[in-house]
Amino acid sequence: MELKQILKVLLKNKVLIILFTLLGLAASGGVYALAPKPIFEASALLFISRPCDTGSQNCYTYDGFYAQQAAFHYSDTVIPLAKQLGADRAVRKSEQLVEVTNVTNEVGVIKEKAEEELRQLIFRIISESEKLNQSGDPSFKLQLVNDQVTVENVSPNLYIFLIVGVLSGVGLGVLLVALKEYLAS
Repeated sequence: MELKQILKVLLKNKVLIILFTLLGLAASGGVYALAPKPIFEASALLFISRPCDTGSQNCYTYDGFYAQQAAFHYSDTVIPLAKQLGADRAVRKSEQLVEVTNVTNEVGVIKEKAEEELRQLIFRIISESEKLNQSGDPSFKLQLVNDQVTVENVSPNLYIFLIVGVLSGVGLGVLLVALKEYLAS
C-alpha cells in the first residue's frame, strides 16, 4: 500500500479515529479524577560557607582555597544530618550547595503546608549544624539560598494523563481501521 492509499483509508475512517481519541481522552480524565490526591515535593538549596579572615594576606590565595575546600567537605556532614532529621533526599549540587527535598504524600496536604514543613526542617538542620560546629569549627555557616523554597506537584500530572489518553485513543483508532481494512480485503 502506498502512502496516498493509507491516507485515503484513514480519512475515510476519520470518524472512528476521532471517536476512539475522545474515548481515550475521557478514560484518561476519569483515571485522573480517581487518582490519589496530589503529592508535593518541596526543595531548597543550602549554601555552605566558611569565611576566611579578610584581614589576612592569604585570604584570596591559600586561605580562600582552604575555606572553599573545607565547605565542600562539610557538605559530607550536612547531607547525612539532613537525612537523619527527616529529609527524603539531600544531594550535593555543587561544591558549596546542598539540595534538601521533602516529599509529602499525606492526603489533604496543601502546597503551603508542604513549604512550611520544609522550612521547619531547614531550620532544624541549621540549628543542629550550629550545635555540631560549637565543638568543631564554629566559622562554618549554613544558610537557605535566597530564602526560597520550591514546591512542585509531582503526582498526578494532568498533562501526562491527557497526552497518554489522546495518543492511546489515536493509536487504538488507527489500529482498528487497519484491522477493518485487512479483514475487508
